[in-house]
Amino acid sequence: MIEAANQKTPLHALHIELGARMAAFADYDMPIHYPAGVLAEHLHTRKFAGLFDVSHMGQALIEGADHATVAAFLEALCPADFLNLAPGRQRYSQLLNDDGGIVDDLMVTRPPGADGALRLVVNASRKAVDYALIRRRLPSSIRLTPLPEAALIALADVARCPLILTTGGTGPAPRDVTPEATEAVCDRVLPGFGELMRLKSLAEAPTAILSRQIAGTRGSSLIINLPGKPAAIRTCLDAVFAAVPYCIDLIGGARLETNPRYCQAFRPKA
Repeated sequence: MIEAANQKTPLHALHIELGARMAAFADYDMPIHYPAGVLAEHLHTRKFAGLFDVSHMGQALIEGADHATVAAFLEALCPADFLNLAPGRQRYSQLLNDDGGIVDDLMVTRPPGADGALRLVVNASRKAVDYALIRRRLPSSIRLTPLPEAALIALADVARCPLILTTGGTGPAPRDVTPEATEAVCDRVLPGFGELMRLKSLAEAPTAILSRQIAGTRGSSLIINLPGKPAAIRTCLDAVFAAVPYCIDLIGGARLETNPRYCQAFRPKA
């Protein structure tokens, strides 16, 4: 039985464009290999470098009054020295249960200039388990903040993508946190996008009312939540895309031109 993937990383479209063979992993559609083959990828990585899409993995902040307080808490969960971890440095360790057994392995970074914060990267398939264990042990002086929106911030602030489309994770299930992640990074939410996409989708499926998809802007980037199924994505994009290029114009993003054979953009006449 083939496992179905319900979520996609922000780099999913690039993987497809590059011809990657995709497969489900930890509920994400992830690349397995590319047309050149595994051997060619291995040799390229040894000679130059390799880039691995880690945006499906769990990222979180553990914060407290100061570094010593946060380090002491995490050292009670992991067999590693975090107290002497220098700013800007990272340490590999394991997250342990109450009996000392390994629950997951993880990376811990001390962000520069952020006294009282440690950043975690945990495995995608263990996010929920890891966060639950940490929360169960949290004292009142420490807080855990998952960062599902970290990839969105990188695409908007670093890559400066004028248009960012997310797919999946917009329903009512506990794992569906895409709208929350989007709203957390947006300067402004644009309710009209979600309203129109739900209206058009209702003509095809009564369950469209369960969708919580939103859209918003961050700087000069427009972020739009789309559903996870290809047919539903097409319905939603057809409904709203005519307004997308003009919206990006208004927020100072790169000018988008469309091919009228496939999509007609609307820009009001001056």
